[in-house]
Amino acid sequence: MTRDIVLGIYYVLMISLFPVWNQSRADEAEISEILVGQDLRYVEVGGDYLWFATNKGVSRYNIDTKLWSSFTSKDGLISNQVNCIAIEWKEGVFRKNPTQRVWFGTDSGLSVYDMKDNSWQSYTVKDGLIANKIKCISARRDWIWVGTEQGASAYQRKKDRWQSYSTFSGIASPFVTAIYHDSAYVWIGTNSGLARYNYKYKQWEHFTRQSSSWISARGGNRGMPRSPLPSEQIYDIQGSGDVIYVATDNGLVIVTNKKFRSGVDFARADKAYSQLKGPERYNADLRTRSRRLSRGANAARLRAAEAEYSRAQRSFTRNEVEAWAALGWQIYQPSMVVQDKEKRGLISDRILALQISAGQVWMATNMGLLKFDTKMQNWDWHHQEMGLVSDRISSLGMTGNTIWIATNHGLSKFGTLSGKWMNYAAERTLPSANVLAVGEDASGVWLATPKAISLFNPNTERWKTYTNEEGLGGGRVACLDVVGNYVWIGTDRGISRFDKSDELWTYFWAAKSGLVADEITTILVDGKHIWIGTHLGLNRYDNTTGEWTAFSTRLGLAGDWITDLAADPSHVWVGTEKGLSRYSKSDDSWSTISELGEVRVLAIAQNNGKLAVSTERGILLYDYGMDWRRLQIQPEHPVIPSSLMESFCGWVAGGT
Repeated sequence: MTRDIVLGIYYVLMISLFPVWNQSRADEAEISEILVGQDLRYVEVGGDYLWFATNKGVSRYNIDTKLWSSFTSKDGLISNQVNCIAIEWKEGVFRKNPTQRVWFGTDSGLSVYDMKDNSWQSYTVKDGLIANKIKCISARRDWIWVGTEQGASAYQRKKDRWQSYSTFSGIASPFVTAIYHDSAYVWIGTNSGLARYNYKYKQWEHFTRQSSSWISARGGNRGMPRSPLPSEQIYDIQGSGDVIYVATDNGLVIVTNKKFRSGVDFARADKAYSQLKGPERYNADLRTRSRRLSRGANAARLRAAEAEYSRAQRSFTRNEVEAWAALGWQIYQPSMVVQDKEKRGLISDRILALQISAGQVWMATNMGLLKFDTKMQNWDWHHQEMGLVSDRISSLGMTGNTIWIATNHGLSKFGTLSGKWMNYAAERTLPSANVLAVGEDASGVWLATPKAISLFNPNTERWKTYTNEEGLGGGRVACLDVVGNYVWIGTDRGISRFDKSDELWTYFWAAKSGLVADEITTILVDGKHIWIGTHLGLNRYDNTTGEWTAFSTRLGLAGDWITDLAADPSHVWVGTEKGLSRYSKSDDSWSTISELGEVRVLAIAQNNGKLAVSTERGILLYDYGMDWRRLQIQPEHPVIPSSLMESFCGWVAGGT
């Protein structure tokens, strides 16, 4: 079934939950025309301006005049590597209002720009910051809170004084990932839980998967064995009125800061607390379950989504959910609205950034944009096929009825009323300079790098990269081969096969196929047969019948650790750590090339009736019908690196 058919069925089934917007095709421009840098990291909105953090400084967009400008270290920034931005807000009579000061977190400290007098000021550890690499900022009410990998720092602007926190009670790590403060609390998200500072009682509270503590309305620190957080990895925290929104790795948390004043309110709080005193602990640690689920598997999106869903279902008993709800906590996981397990993998619970507007919560994920209407309690899902420049979103900004979406491929602008998209695209080049394998076909050149594969189209001069987020299985790529509609990729967790016609992925691994091992070393497509080398033997897969055949030293191979493969019309040549083997297609027999001896084969190349084999001791050339010729490495010379050996093999076998 093609991807279009699958998505078509899915949209029919999910039309009530995720209505498809009727919009015009997205316009597109180059991101280099508007942004000072192509690595777009953060979006902040305030007053008449949008601010964009990049790897080469800051870009600013004037909403009224529609003009762009930029700021770099030449203007006053302490560093061009800008990670986050915060508009400083002040509390008005009816609403909060932006000031003329904008704060920029960089990898070398904190900078503030005063638009009123066009002045800059910067702060580092010498001035009181706990660390120079800034991850997040919250600026309002005369206080500037800054999050770093080593803790948080608070700056009181009127007194020009810094105070830092390197630990948070109940939180294992001081690595701050999100920060927000209002008149009641300072909320600090970390990679190991949520911390909250209570202004009234001047005490810290914490919420983790193992334990939690909070200050009751009557005072006093109350502790529980755990909290309702679906994940301890916090990505963003935003507030609107008396409601706080927390984005986590496994869903959205909405906390209403209830103010218990009446006797009834106190009684409800005490009852809820008593229900939370003795919940049973999890049967197994989350990480242990995750490892057990993924052991021997390919870590495909569907299995990951199923694990998230099962974890969410087991998180709390009904009584606990009701008790935390009475204390103002609600948990939402987008994937849980999808009942069909096959479709669940299309929706991500990993919420990376938030924007709140008129009761609607916009959520950035690694698989598209989500919108949750808190009044209607319904969801919308928006993705690349609907006009978004990329599904991997890092930050969001909101101006009126327009939402700005920062992605790994550029910037998208969407009109929530008009339904129109405008994209500013930034094409990625290679994700790594370490190219492990190359293949080419009519669509372009395919390159394997350690954690991704990339396609370069020479006609459009554009790149497209596939990582685990796009469906590539495994943690490390070792090899690839491209023939027909398929790209075969060998990884450390089996094989990922990409169908170029419908962009669907198929996975093969030892636990559920005929593979002898998941550690793939080399792949060769020879007609209907796919030859797969591993560190424990050789496989042959028939792409028409689905039949698997395994070969090892017991059946004639020189060694079980396969290093390289080549094929001609009559033979398949197999390099191993103990020599070179040859498979005869006519009689299904094996032989070992004695001229090499038991030496590790580094690379094989075959072309135009010639074969070149590089080994640790030298290079051998073979003309079909003639004898072997050895190019011996002299003892006084160092061993030629395998990369040069492989290049030489290709040069000789090419007939030069």
